[in-house]
Amino acid sequence: QPVASGFYDPKFAGGDFPQPFGSSAALSSKSPVQTSLAPPASATWQGGVGAAPAPSRRRGSNNFGRYLADKGFRILLWVWAALTLAVGVYALWLLAGVIPDEDFRIVSEIGWHIQCGSLLVLLVAVTLLAVFGVLVACAAFVVGYSEVRRSLRTLETSAGLLGFGIIALVIISVVCSDRCRPHATRVANLVCQETDIWGCTQKRRLGLGIDALSFEQGLDGGGPRTCSLVARLCQPPAGFNASTACVCSGNWDVAPAGTQAEPLGDTPWNGTIGGFCGAWGGGIAGEWCFVTPGTRCAEGRVTPLSNSKNVTVAASNGPCSASVDARSKCLPAGFENMLGALQVAGILGFSLVLLAIFAALLLRYPSKTTLQTTVTMVQPMPPGQALLQRFEDAQREAVRRLNDQTPEELKMMLYGFYKQAKEGDVKGDRPGYMAKRDDQMKYDYWARHRGMPSEDAIEGYVRTVAMLP
Repeated sequence: QPVASGFYDPKFAGGDFPQPFGSSAALSSKSPVQTSLAPPASATWQGGVGAAPAPSRRRGSNNFGRYLADKGFRILLWVWAALTLAVGVYALWLLAGVIPDEDFRIVSEIGWHIQCGSLLVLLVAVTLLAVFGVLVACAAFVVGYSEVRRSLRTLETSAGLLGFGIIALVIISVVCSDRCRPHATRVANLVCQETDIWGCTQKRRLGLGIDALSFEQGLDGGGPRTCSLVARLCQPPAGFNASTACVCSGNWDVAPAGTQAEPLGDTPWNGTIGGFCGAWGGGIAGEWCFVTPGTRCAEGRVTPLSNSKNVTVAASNGPCSASVDARSKCLPAGFENMLGALQVAGILGFSLVLLAIFAALLLRYPSKTTLQTTVTMVQPMPPGQALLQRFEDAQREAVRRLNDQTPEELKMMLYGFYKQAKEGDVKGDRPGYMAKRDDQMKYDYWARHRGMPSEDAIEGYVRTVAMLP
């Protein structure tokens, strides 16, 4: 029932009661003030003071904001894991398309015979690491949800090692590709200068210089595979013009007396010069070959020479440089397909490294329990519940702070307070002298709190956590 309050009745003005001030002054003009012993249904009690509750829509947004603040690194880990997974799947799709591609197989085979290493083996190794990278990205979702420290450390280590491994292999593959590409192009150009001498129509054996001879010996010497490979290799690229392209023309000259020509064995080029890139002398420094007069190269220059028949011909070292054009359409395509897949694989490597960094951040700053309020009446947390909440928060803080440099004394103090709070007094006898020293210390630090209530043990645990560096 409402009751009359005379505390601010005007008749007491100037008496022993203090004058009202603030919001109470407005009430002093009314006498008596009708109040209720029970708060309104809509009131919110916090420390005994009634206040109107916040609108429900704001309460929901505040809860969501607190969730983001508490679990920011977990969400960041999940988001980056999703991006890494997407990049990894795309990289695997590209790599799986390049490895069986015939253009890339030709590039890899030429690179092997010119001693540039096996590009195919490198690409397969990158693919295997990318598969493991995708698996690690999938595991990051589960690890991020559980936030188990051992799992987070494993995720951090595996993602970092895989990321750096993929980056290293990509760098090696790109360097090998750049080093091999000009020489492989010159070998392919030499193969395609006169395709009829490969023996597809005439049973003749051909070795084009030391590297081309090795490449030809790796085939079946004029069999079906040789002819199909040459047919694919020697398809010219769109817009190719042999009279202006930076390629050797295929013309040759008899080696002058006393010239040390490259030993080519039983081939049409034995004892000749200028048919392909070589250090033929003739007043031109470095490697050169005969070209058409209209040849245009970004490097080198066209030099007129007189051949053995006193006919002026053109020679250039441009086709023997990195600016050489390709007579083959499949050779540049094979290199470009490989480099495109390697670029995405490199991005996957960087994504895995960042995933490892986010796992380390989550390990360093674990998520806290977000308290979600679903009732309209917000009441003060009971003392026991507040103490338990402090205990849980202190445990998370201890996990965050503990490391190998933490003094043993503080570790044992935490152990003793924790066991007393969770299990009560220690049970059993003290480990004997044959037991490990750690077991004895744990028993002693637990036993020193015998008879201590769990509330006091929790307070001791919280204070000890605050002492951690």
